[in-house]
Amino acid sequence: MHTTPLYIASLIALAYVLLLCWYGWGWIKMPVFALPPEYVPTQNITVLVPFFNEEGCIVDCLTALHRNDYPKALTEILLLDDGSTDRTADLVLAWIAAHPDANIKLLKLPRAGKKAAITAGIKAANGTYIVCTDADCTPPTQWLSWVAAALAQPSVQLVAGPVVFKAERGLMDWFQSLDLLGLMGITGSGIYLQWQRMANGANLAYKKDAFEAVGGFEGNAHIASGDDLFLVQKIAARWPNGIFFLKNHHAAVPTRTMPSLKKFVRQRIRWGSKNAALPEWPVRLSLLLVFLTCWVILLLAIGTCFHPTIYQLPCAIVLSAKLFADYLFLNMMSRFFQKTTAMRWFLPAQLGHIVYIACIGFASLWATPKSISNW
Repeated sequence: MHTTPLYIASLIALAYVLLLCWYGWGWIKMPVFALPPEYVPTQNITVLVPFFNEEGCIVDCLTALHRNDYPKALTEILLLDDGSTDRTADLVLAWIAAHPDANIKLLKLPRAGKKAAITAGIKAANGTYIVCTDADCTPPTQWLSWVAAALAQPSVQLVAGPVVFKAERGLMDWFQSLDLLGLMGITGSGIYLQWQRMANGANLAYKKDAFEAVGGFEGNAHIASGDDLFLVQKIAARWPNGIFFLKNHHAAVPTRTMPSLKKFVRQRIRWGSKNAALPEWPVRLSLLLVFLTCWVILLLAIGTCFHPTIYQLPCAIVLSAKLFADYLFLNMMSRFFQKTTAMRWFLPAQLGHIVYIACIGFASLWATPKSISNW
């Protein structure tokens, strides 16, 4: 009878290690994307920056976009104000007035959520390529060239680019950084292996006619998040080979960590609330396995407090397997994205990660559009 927890723990541990090995193998096999030597920009690009109350970072974002090396004659930047109540719109207008050479426009919209703002931006866009980022991001100088070259490849309809955190300080920031590094590895590997398709809206590009062909956000507009995930999966369903991950650390878009635990939890619950509605079963299966692994560790840890002879070894097996697999995978990702400092925080971050996945995953199951913000 006492062997049952051991068998369950061993199966969960094996499944988790195999999943991370699968992702790691896919990441290693995926070639690093390089700008073709003969590449000459020809496509008109519209950059969409939806925002709501971002007065603290919008100027940095605009400055970074203005410094991009993509031809100004081919670049249009639309700032999509989703009903802000702070000074963000005023700062944008002042910045535009000080930079008359920049093809930047502000669209003031009624408060309707990020998907509605992006849809309005696409309707107003003149570009054949749509490139999305967030107001708290500072894209690198060659970002648009990387994205446009990747999107210009035959059969590619959508490009998912990497996102990393910047200016991390302390455990909370590095915890978020490690979490995002792991997510980038899973995203890239999943796309390359055609196992699952995910993306991050802070670095996302697609052909305008592809967005229109799949009906944009129709069918999931009521879900608070998912302007990235649902779209990439709709396009993948139409063009199975049309999704491309831009694997190059120079193309990574830096963004800010959540400044407080409350905002972080709210953001992750919002992200998690869309998972059950995702159409691709591999995505849901992978998320379910990670969720179960963390809950098994917690339950076995609690059991160890009362019956150590029964639960101590099973708990040690699952915990060791998770730490071992996560360390190898995250170490690879931190090296690729030149974030090796993150690994100094690995152990405390991973112990917190177990509680985080279990609790946020559970809370996400009960989240409703009325209980969380559209942002």
